[in-house]
Amino acid sequence: MQTIGGEDMIVKTIVSAVTPVYTGDAFNINAIKSQTIMGSLRFWFEVFLKAIGQLPKNYNFNTENLNTSKYNDKVLMNVSKANSLYEAKVKSYEEIALPSRIFGCTGLNSKIAIKNIVHIGASYYLSLRRISPIKVGGSKRGWHFPPVYFFGDFTIEFFIEDESIFKDIFCPLLNFIEEYGYLGGKNNLGFGRVKFVLEGKDYGDIKKYNVFKLARYGCSF
Repeated sequence: MQTIGGEDMIVKTIVSAVTPVYTGDAFNINAIKSQTIMGSLRFWFEVFLKAIGQLPKNYNFNTENLNTSKYNDKVLMNVSKANSLYEAKVKSYEEIALPSRIFGCTGLNSKIAIKNIVHIGASYYLSLRRISPIKVGGSKRGWHFPPVYFFGDFTIEFFIEDESIFKDIFCPLLNFIEEYGYLGGKNNLGFGRVKFVLEGKDYGDIKKYNVFKLARYGCSF
């Protein structure tokens, strides 16, 4: 897998569940699934890009593939044109759709990853029994809450490969999800509404990051 060497960051983010969070793991109630969280980040980034017309019509993340040999040749070709090796590497995979450049694809590592998830204080898991089938239109339909879901606060320790990705994409994406999106599944039940707080440095309120800055990633928006 290819990686690029920018200024690596570790960012701790407090996540508060406004409504219960369901990550699809009914068998291990002591864990929030990082794969589900990352899937939600990617999904809502794709939603935003599609809404502004910056996602290719034929985009399919399952078929995205960075050809390693061609990539290495392009890096060598672009080194003389770029201001740094990092910029040369970024320019060399521009044919890959932006969600795959940020969240990875075959041959290319994600620029954002989860290192650790820690529960805070009175965070807890709840389990609900199945609701009895109800009669609708002459037939009985079973409907139920997920067997296990999470409610409370937790901290996610994110690895972010470059500070520009943190400012241009990561923070605006958290703000976008807080305003319009969800984390995890069962969103039709209202699950997954969350709030984010960035720990550590004086990052300020997540709401101030209300603009994606995508020009340097090849977007015209």
